[in-house]
Amino acid sequence: MSKEVFDKIREESAYLGIIALVSIIIFKIIFYNESMINVLRIVFSLLWLFGLPGYFLMLHWQESLDFRERFVVGIALAAAVVGISSYYLGLIEINIKYHGFMLPPIIIAIGLVSSIMKKTKV
Repeated sequence: MSKEVFDKIREESAYLGIIALVSIIIFKIIFYNESMINVLRIVFSLLWLFGLPGYFLMLHWQESLDFRERFVVGIALAAAVVGISSYYLGLIEINIKYHGFMLPPIIIAIGLVSSIMKKTKV
């Protein structure tokens, strides 16, 4: 059953790549004085913190929403989850410099497991 989920991810990874390329082009146009390395860092950090976790969190609703809807809603959802999680990690005194490395993989894993569990449950 999880093969269906991974096939869906493989199919939609092309869309994620296109979004990354278009974002790089748009950011380079907006920040034309910045070097390409800085533009790449900005785009990939935004995709890492909000795009990918949001995409994987919204995989649970892949039957009812198409890719575009899931991606847009997922960005907002990931921003909320990352913000709230970061706040509580700060309360338990985990330094903020680790949040960018810890939170996205954890959120991606939660979204992936949730989607796989939904597929095997049905």
